[in-house]
Amino acid sequence: MQLAEALHGRVVPLLELAPGRAGEPLTRVARRLGTAHEKGRGRLRALLAEAGVTGDNPHALHDMPGMPTADELRALDGLHGDAFERRFTALLRAYLNQLVLVANGERDAGGAARVRELAKAMAGEHTKELAELDRIAR
Repeated sequence: MQLAEALHGRVVPLLELAPGRAGEPLTRVARRLGTAHEKGRGRLRALLAEAGVTGDNPHALHDMPGMPTADELRALDGLHGDAFERRFTALLRAYLNQLVLVANGERDAGGAARVRELAKAMAGEHTKELAELDRIAR
């Protein structure tokens, strides 16, 4: 749960770069994902609180697979159009793939039934988001 929550938090700056740099289809996806993933982050936080997990998330400051790094975000900041969309899409795909991997792992090996249920739902949601990204990506 903590890893998925950290992933959700780290993608926000990436998603915020799309407007003005990417075409409308990718910008629309970025905006929708920002809203949807913030809701997902809220669900994760609620389960973490129920489990008694408090304090800072130890994964939030680590550069882990699927997390856009500060260097990657700086590199994207100067790009527009096709160049931006190619790199943005690659980073977003890596993020979504990692979320599916993490959710499937929790679904298959997690302890609490509610956590496994959320993980199953999130794996399905992120798999659909990957399919949508593949449909619109250049």
